[in-house]
Amino acid sequence: MVFSSSEEEHVKHVAFVLQRLRNNNLFEKASKCVSHASSVEYLGYVVPKNIKALQSFLGYSIFYHCLIKNYSKKITALTSLLKKDSPFIFNEEALGQFQISKETFTNSPILSHFNPSLPNLLETDASDYALGAVLSQVNDSGKHPIAFDSCKLLPDELNYELYDKELLGIFWALKHWRAFLLSLSNSFEVLKDHSYLQYSMSSKALTCCQARWAEFPSEFHFTITYCLGRLGTLPDAFSYLVDQIKKEVLQDKYYKEILKQLARDSPAGKLSTKSQSVQKVGKEELESAIRRLTKYADRNRTITPDFQPGDKVWLASKEIKTTRPTKKLSERWLGPFEVLKKTGSHAFHLKLPQKWRSVQPVFYVSLLEPLKQSAIPNRHRLPPPPVIVEEKEEWEVAQVLDSKLKRGKLWYLVEWIGFSEDPERTTWEPASKLTNSTELSKYFYSFYPDRPGPISSRV
Repeated sequence: MVFSSSEEEHVKHVAFVLQRLRNNNLFEKASKCVSHASSVEYLGYVVPKNIKALQSFLGYSIFYHCLIKNYSKKITALTSLLKKDSPFIFNEEALGQFQISKETFTNSPILSHFNPSLPNLLETDASDYALGAVLSQVNDSGKHPIAFDSCKLLPDELNYELYDKELLGIFWALKHWRAFLLSLSNSFEVLKDHSYLQYSMSSKALTCCQARWAEFPSEFHFTITYCLGRLGTLPDAFSYLVDQIKKEVLQDKYYKEILKQLARDSPAGKLSTKSQSVQKVGKEELESAIRRLTKYADRNRTITPDFQPGDKVWLASKEIKTTRPTKKLSERWLGPFEVLKKTGSHAFHLKLPQKWRSVQPVFYVSLLEPLKQSAIPNRHRLPPPPVIVEEKEEWEVAQVLDSKLKRGKLWYLVEWIGFSEDPERTTWEPASKLTNSTELSKYFYSFYPDRPGPISSRV
């Protein structure tokens, strides 16, 4: 058989062959020859009928496995027929892989020659049933494959975890191309689409499989680089092949029988209509229950008071720590205090005494009660008890009214909170007892700067 790429080239090839035959006194029978044909029937490989014939075909094809990408994955169904105690059934799946294997022999893979001076890339991947690897080199025109190979996992290796299978793919490729990789003077990269493999080589917690492989990679100088799966086309070709697609054969006879049994008045349609009505009724019942429960819940609810800045409120004492031996003997309400601002939908900022520095001044509305003015004229409210803060009993100063010097000491006329309605309760107190009311004394001197004051203010 004389094969040529074009008709003009074919004429030259045929003339050359016939001339060689004439020079050696050899002849061809014209009835057995076909000339200028686009296709001819030629010797083929008979479909194997037994294990011996299948072994013969696999022995022939495995010689070219280094030139066929994903070879091990393409003959999975064929190698499964060689298992011990497995019946030899050459089904459609095996026949399809047999035809694909023959077609791959006619494809011409483009491989480059190995050059140890160029940067090298090793790409490996593992699927559920096989391993695959590609050795490439980077030159001026881009990345070109040097060799690729694949192998089927052993029965024990099928039980490995995913990360162990990925590491197995790396060690298998290093061992397979050891002659190439050990001759490199520079380190090479191993591209993986699993980022955790970057740290697995230096991890101290090793599995049983990793412990067996730990010593072998030390002979090579390489780094594992993470590469996104969508950026590595060759690893994806190994990972996402037909061997991971769940196959389901749908027989026509079963399909036709199912179609015959399907009627127009299918119970599924009635069930769908009934489900919609049940869903509608259930939704209406839930809304009715919500309205009924809301009615009973709102029976004892009160309108939330909306305090404005400047309002006086009482503060519940249950959030304030006092020195009372029991809560039953403590005051239920403290204050009143002035509302400074509203800090949230239901929280208010109060003006607390300076001694209450450790108390958070923002309180929820449920802890506050408005100060109600007495409806009886000239009725004075009882003064509040002393406030206990930091285990000390103190009265709170409302304002400073006057100042004087008595025997060289400064005294203040003080009005106390809770006694503003009773002018007789104002008292003269030494300045030494009002150390926590410096702001009030400064406020007083801002209006009466000529009144007696501390030595610093008189100088």
